[in-house]
Amino acid sequence: MPKKARPTPDGSRANLLASATPESGQWLFDRAQGENCSLTDLVVGFVEDARTWWEHGQEVADALSEDAEKLGLSQRDYVFYLLAERYQAVRERGAGWEKDRPAVLLAQRR
Repeated sequence: MPKKARPTPDGSRANLLASATPESGQWLFDRAQGENCSLTDLVVGFVEDARTWWEHGQEVADALSEDAEKLGLSQRDYVFYLLAERYQAVRERGAGWEKDRPAVLLAQRR
């Protein structure tokens, strides 16, 4: 049975222990350095992104969760599916084919 996360004394964080392959560990350390943050902050960011559907709001999260469920996919597999769909579009239309859209979509996120 999995252990429960233990909160820190001030209750702001849960203490977790995880291990990774040397390659994954190095990738995490490199990513944290590149983002100029701690490894903890990097991992917490990854978890929060997955937990909140990348901060798209509850309406979007509910719609995507429903879509994933109807496709019979876990959230992880659903994100993989979306990336594969995007890859197909890039192969067919070329990289950056809709270069003006991401700025609009990201502006809505904030």
